[in-house]
Amino acid sequence: MSNQKNQNRKKSPALVKNPKQKDASVHHKGFGNLFWLAAILLLTFIVFFPALNNALTNWDDPHYLNDNPLIRSLSAQNIKKIFTEVFFGNYQPLHIFSYAIEYHFYKLNPAGYHTTSVIMHLVVTFLVYRFILLLSENNTIALITALLFGIHPLHVESVAWAAERKDLLYAMFFLGSLICYIRYIKEQQKMKFIFFAFLLFVLSIMSKAMASSLPPVLILIDYFFGRKFNTKIVLEKIPFFAIALLFGFIAAHTASTTGQVSLHVFNLFERILFANLNLLSYVTKLLVPFQLSSFYPYPHRIDGHLPYYCYIAPVVVIGLLILIIHSAKKTKVILFGAGFFVACIFLVLQLFPVGPTIISERYSYLPSIGFFFVIAWLIQQAIMKRPAAKIAMYTALGVYCLFLSVTTNARCDVWKDSITLWSNVLEQFPNVGVALNNRGNIYGKEKGDLDRAMADFNRSIQYDPTYENAYVNRGIVYCLRGKFDLAIPDFNKALELKADYFDARFNRGIAYTQTNEFEKAIADFDFLEKDNREDARIFMCRGRAFSLSKRYDEALNNFNRAIELNPEYPEAWYNRASANYNKSRYKEAYNDVMEAANQGYKVERNFFETIKQAAEKNPQ
Repeated sequence: MSNQKNQNRKKSPALVKNPKQKDASVHHKGFGNLFWLAAILLLTFIVFFPALNNALTNWDDPHYLNDNPLIRSLSAQNIKKIFTEVFFGNYQPLHIFSYAIEYHFYKLNPAGYHTTSVIMHLVVTFLVYRFILLLSENNTIALITALLFGIHPLHVESVAWAAERKDLLYAMFFLGSLICYIRYIKEQQKMKFIFFAFLLFVLSIMSKAMASSLPPVLILIDYFFGRKFNTKIVLEKIPFFAIALLFGFIAAHTASTTGQVSLHVFNLFERILFANLNLLSYVTKLLVPFQLSSFYPYPHRIDGHLPYYCYIAPVVVIGLLILIIHSAKKTKVILFGAGFFVACIFLVLQLFPVGPTIISERYSYLPSIGFFFVIAWLIQQAIMKRPAAKIAMYTALGVYCLFLSVTTNARCDVWKDSITLWSNVLEQFPNVGVALNNRGNIYGKEKGDLDRAMADFNRSIQYDPTYENAYVNRGIVYCLRGKFDLAIPDFNKALELKADYFDARFNRGIAYTQTNEFEKAIADFDFLEKDNREDARIFMCRGRAFSLSKRYDEALNNFNRAIELNPEYPEAWYNRASANYNKSRYKEAYNDVMEAANQGYKVERNFFETIKQAAEKNPQ
């Protein structure tokens, strides 16, 4: 009896735990989770740190930032335009609005935009952790998924490229919506959560049309949590699908009217081959990120046929699909992860070709979460089945993550400026006309190396005679060399290839002005004004044509409009000074030339002194 009492006393501490001790244990575990999450975010920041020192590039950055009049002001009128107009072939108002806010603080300082992008990537990485934790209820899986997502090289394009801010914006709201939806399921379907899920979805799709993949992901989440298909599930999805279809229609319409979709280049069968090939390419590069590039050209036909690997790709995809469906008998994770990946990337698999690249690394940004979720789950399952191999597995994961981190860090340096960016592309694909054109543009525009620029433009036209941009840029080089007789045919060729090409007509107008063909120049600027009434450059250049043809009143009207649209336009101030001087408005001319000089315009000393003396002799 005495022995039994002693045994009971020994057992009692194990049966009844001290509540304080339990709380301390939970607190310690929570602290450990926060420590590892903080470590992941710190590593992500370190890996992407080089991006903070990068410049803006000439790959869409000029359209969205340098030359974008919509971001110059946060006025009510400008904000209205941002939210009601299509810009650069897309309706993505929150994307443009984010730039307007940043421009208010940073102007065109690249560091501000890159800092914002890196911070947003950290926020998205944190949301990945929260989403997977709510989904899997396993902290190890959530941490590994967030780690792989945060440091992966394929995400450099979305983070280090200022013009691709929309990836970060839409992913942030997208994940926020999914988190709210899971809480809606878990917390007895409280309506406030599905309301916030819908609101965040609207913000996401207003950032990028790819967010239209969210409704299918909601259905995947229903499947993952075993929700029964009924009328309630259908009704709660209707608003999501309605918004997705609306914005999908807008995106398709704007892309088709702006020439971004080119269905005539490849037939339907070839596009299906590309979709399968691209799916495998994204998976392969997520697993083993080698030979990365910001530009991947389409494969060339050989004797009228695509390369053999294009025909093998569908067979491999079908085989993988069979394995994924078979896996659903044992776990929902693989089917869910694969479904998430495919649903989020389906629209950009080039079934409907958009742009000149067959794949783009930025498209993998959000879809990769599904892939990393499966990888993290497989690692966790392997550790559970073989606890003795835990250290070896984590060591292998550490080595793999080190490889990812080094590669990502190096890729950030590739985006340092336009020269490094396009030179990297040309190292892998020497005959890409776009890369040659864009690098040549920088050699000529920023470096002043017209010989290198001309060499790149000539090669670009040689490898792709239908690429209109190269003709325009070569024409500009001819203009800079005073060879307007060679420049104008290049602009004409570009317009032959693309009748509504703004840059070709604009630069042809400048060339006509230089050859004293003022009426032709004015006609080109008149044509452009119809669809570009807010572009100060048109009014400035047309004003110069009027001024040189001694039609000073019309010139002043154009210069006034140019300055009204863009007060920080020193060339317009300078040319208005000249027109005012010729109209004997010396005081106004002097004020204008002073403003041009204050804005950094190099005013000829003799011209400045002439205006100054005229203003002093004729005070008004």
